[in-house]
Formats: sequence, C-alpha cells, structure tokens
Amino acid sequence: MFDGTTYKRCSCTEPVLDDADRPVLRPDGKPKRREIGSACPDLKKRDHGSWAYYLNLPDGPRGERRRPRKSGFRTQADAKAAAQKLWDEAQGGVDIDSKETVAQYLRRWLRQRVDLKRSTRKDYEDYVERIFIPALGHLPLRQLRKRHIQEMFEGIWALNETKAANRLAAQQAKAECDDAHRAWKSAAKPRPPHLRQRWDKAKAALRKARQKPRRETGPGTQKKFKDTLSAALDAAVAEKLITENFTKGVTLPKYERPEALVWTDERVARWRETGEIPGPVMVWTPQQTG
Repeated sequence: MFDGTTYKRCSCTEPVLDDADRPVLRPDGKPKRREIGSACPDLKKRDHGSWAYYLNLPDGPRGERRRPRKSGFRTQADAKAAAQKLWDEAQGGVDIDSKETVAQYLRRWLRQRVDLKRSTRKDYEDYVERIFIPALGHLPLRQLRKRHIQEMFEGIWALNETKAANRLAAQQAKAECDDAHRAWKSAAKPRPPHLRQRWDKAKAALRKARQKPRRETGPGTQKKFKDTLSAALDAAVAEKLITENFTKGVTLPKYERPEALVWTDERVARWRETGEIPGPVMVWTPQQTG
C-alpha cells in the first residue's frame, strides 16, 4: 500500500532567538538564522515555495530506516507523481537507495564481463574511460537520462567540427610548405636567405597544425559507443538499479556500412599512380594474401 505524503516548503529564514527572545549570535557576531520551512506564512501564496514528498518505505535488509524525501517540484501533482513512481520502483525491487555513480557502475560492469575477447575488452575500456566517464561519470546512475546521453553525442559532433577545421588548416599548411620548398629549391644559387626562412617557417607551422586532432569520430564509431553503453545499461536494468535503458531513444547520424572493394590489378595500379585508396574498405585477393 502506498505510504507517503506531499507538503510545501520554502527557503525563507528567520532569526534564531533565545529564551529571552534575543537574537542568538554566531562566532562572527552576526545573528543566526534558520529556515522557516513549511511554517512560512507566505506558503499560501501560489508562487511561493515549492512542493516536496516524503515516503515511508519498508526498512532495509539490515533494519535501516528508509525515508526518502525530495523537494523542488512546481506543483503538488508533480510531487505526488514523483513519489508514486519512486514507490512503484521500490515495490518492483529496484534499488532506489543506490548511490553508485555512472563511473563506478561502468567500471564494475567491465570487471564482471569476463566473457569478452581481449580486443573487445580493450575497445570497451577505451570507450568507458575516454568517452563515457568524462561526459557522464559524475552522475548518479539513477539520475542518468536520455538527455545526458544525447548531450554526450552532441559534444562529439561539436568536436568533429573542430577536427574538420584542424584538418583543413593542416592541408593548407602542407600546401604552403610544399610551395615554399619548391620556391627555395628552384631558386638560383646562392639561394636568397628569405626563401629558406619562409620554408622553415612553413615547416614549423605544418608541425603545429598536425599536432591538433584531425580524425573525426564517424557514424560507425558513434554506433559502437551507443551499443556498448546500451549493453551496460541493459545489465543495470536486469540488476534492478534502473528501470529503463535511456540509450534507446538517442538519435545518431545515419550509418551505412561501406561497400567492400577488391584490390583488382586496375585499382592497385591507380593507387600506385595517385596514392588514393579506392574505398574505405579494401579486400585482398587470395593471391595477394598469399
């Protein structure tokens, strides 16, 4: 049976008085104050304060009292709905008292995945430490929602734009370096010092441009991120730490598996001539493999 209540409270304060109705002072000489809470006379006003709930849950396995509270709701109906949801989760066996963060859970989940191949484990550890924990690790697992995961991917898209700009800048720096080298090489001897200075400056600029990240995180890799996080959250649902896998509603760029091309004699000759690879996925012939 549902056992809980809602109430309204605010953050208004009043002076703390002693038995003689004199203000009690703090060590710095300033008057002490305390929150009025649910006794505030202004709570009758519609826009004053916020609603909260209080639940009486069955004691924990070690006899500990479980009396969760939460405030900050705009209306009493919102507080009632949140309280009912928490009550239903508790009755369904969900560990509503869990304080485990996303970072703590993901690392624990990885330790338990003894079934993973070495290469798969290495990928998962990279995703967890480099992608998931920096973006989501600080959140309590029970507070993780779809918007947090979507924001993580939005950060990846924004970084992709920066990487694209870095790649373009590196291409421009390479063109300038090549042009400066040609100008110095083709100059009559003794070559003018300013041409060498220009080439040295262009080489330094190219080195600096190439130090910045330029490789974008494509749709295929983003799908791997999502699939890995989804597997972890499916396990959390099964463990009754959360009630829903919030990766299910996350939107990603459309991914199409690239078509594999065979290294024919014509494609090999073209590659040797131009240095351009015909496609993102190239397959060796049996003879080439041998």
